[in-house]
Amino acid sequence: MPGAGVPKLLENPRLASLRSWPVSGFPAMRIYYIYAGEELHIVRVLHGKRDINPLLEEEDASEEG
Repeated sequence: MPGAGVPKLLENPRLASLRSWPVSGFPAMRIYYIYAGEELHIVRVLHGKRDINPLLEEEDASEEG
């Protein structure tokens, strides 16, 4: 059930469907992913206490080149 994750709202339209899910056994760690069609794309695994917006936007920008 990949749609069960918590949506993460970002300004970048490429990350519009980004969701997060806690890592079992590590509640402060979160998996950030995009579910497209029948594919699940892991974007990042980050500690939930970090300022994740700049990190996720940076990740997306690095993939464009």
